[in-house]
Amino acid sequence: MVEYQRQCDYETKTGFLYAKDEDLPKQLNDIFAGAKAVSIPVDCTDQVPTPQDLQKALVFEGQAKFNPLKYLRALA
Repeated sequence: MVEYQRQCDYETKTGFLYAKDEDLPKQLNDIFAGAKAVSIPVDCTDQVPTPQDLQKALVFEGQAKFNPLKYLRALA
């Protein structure tokens, strides 16, 4: 988006997927294994930058954040 000079408030952020209860860490393990299997960069942590009581979290760096309406207007 940036390389095509679209004015859509594009920026990269860190994405988190986390488990708050005891059943979800297994699902996160499956997601982690799947991401690694297809070469998606992912890390595990037990801390997120919000006041959450959690069991486990996955960290996805470089996630895109942009305004989709501004992007579509620029394409039109």
